Amino acid sequence: MFRSLNARLLVFSALSTGMALIATAIILKLLFQTYFQARVEAELEVYLSQLTDRTSINQPGDISVAPLSDPRFEEPLSGYYWQLTVDGQSAFLSPSSWAGAIQTPHASLPGEITFQSGHTTAGDHVLAASWIVSFNSSDGDQAITMLVAIDQAQIDASVAGFTTNLSISMAILGVFLIFASWAQVRVGLWPLEKVRTEVATITDTQRDRVSTDYPTELLPLVAGMNELLDAQDKNLVRARASASDLAHGLKTPLTILQGVSRQLNKIDRSDIAGEIDAQISAMQHSVERELARVRDGNATDVWCQAGPVVDRLVQSFKHRISDKPVTWKVQIDEGAICPFDEFSLIELLGNLIDNALKWTSRTVAIEIEGSRDTGFIRVLDDGPGISTSDLEAATRRGVRLDSGVVGHGLGLAIVGDMASQRGAILSLENRAESGLCVQVSW
Repeated sequence: MFRSLNARLLVFSALSTGMALIATAIILKLLFQTYFQARVEAELEVYLSQLTDRTSINQPGDISVAPLSDPRFEEPLSGYYWQLTVDGQSAFLSPSSWAGAIQTPHASLPGEITFQSGHTTAGDHVLAASWIVSFNSSDGDQAITMLVAIDQAQIDASVAGFTTNLSISMAILGVFLIFASWAQVRVGLWPLEKVRTEVATITDTQRDRVSTDYPTELLPLVAGMNELLDAQDKNLVRARASASDLAHGLKTPLTILQGVSRQLNKIDRSDIAGEIDAQISAMQHSVERELARVRDGNATDVWCQAGPVVDRLVQSFKHRISDKPVTWKVQIDEGAICPFDEFSLIELLGNLIDNALKWTSRTVAIEIEGSRDTGFIRVLDDGPGISTSDLEAATRRGVRLDSGVVGHGLGLAIVGDMASQRGAILSLENRAESGLCVQVSW
């Protein structure tokens, strides 16, 4: 079964058009045969009347026939014949009757024209009209069977010619009708293509509903789709509210746990406090990420200027206490924009910079180029880099390639999630000189 509605309609249209044209051709052929047969019989009836009018018997009883108006009765091989039969014997044949006498299945009735199929002594089939006429002669009334005939091959050739021309005409008409059906299907299904396009653009633009500018037959479908989108929006609002409430609800217990950790540090239980701090940090990271996701929602057309965000972040990281001096290299195209809101960009860059600071020897570089069509964010360090076999694993959630370095294996995974949500791609590549290049491109 065809899965395409276009294909179904076109195949059904082609089949129905073909069957209709074949039936039409058969009917027209039968009508033409009937009409042509009647026309030939009317012509034979006229010739039979002429033959009767031009036949005479003189005093000695001799029969004479004057030429008929159609010269074909005088031409051999013309296919037009006449014949007079007296007392069951052929008395006279037309000059065109080269193939011998014509045999018919039965004799005509007196005074009544009979149309019959017959054949000549040479085997040629003919259509004949005959009747019996009484003539006065010196020997009294004499009955003469008069017959005119046309070669059946000529009739069949005319019908065959009509059939050939009809078939060619029907084939041309069929091609035109199939093309017209294709155009009709395309025009008829265009609103469905418009629906598909509008549904596709809902996920790519700020448009959130399907328009109602459609034929009456499609309005129930459009209304149902909009109702479904309304219900989805309500469910998303509830889900975001629940996620936000949950995230905010966790912040208070985490704050309390931080206080417990400080108390443990005061009583020289830094081992337990360190473990608690590590778990608090992981939980806070997850909570902040979910809050960012809730705020970001499903917006896909949110962009922000990259320069101001990077400036604030770099200044913030410069003020952090570090056991090694760091040289910052920032290269941002003027007017560069990124497909994130400011909060999401801060979190994304914060994770990338934090990861670079863990591994760098002395230099962290930030490079950004971006427009609505294409762009990238690069954060580079001059550390040891990552083994080629571990590049893909580094982006998995919870994977730590070196347990001796502080962290929880979440930063790059979170960046990958944020990039994927906006149709961007996260990639990792070792630098030729040393270190790692982490890039988010769109």
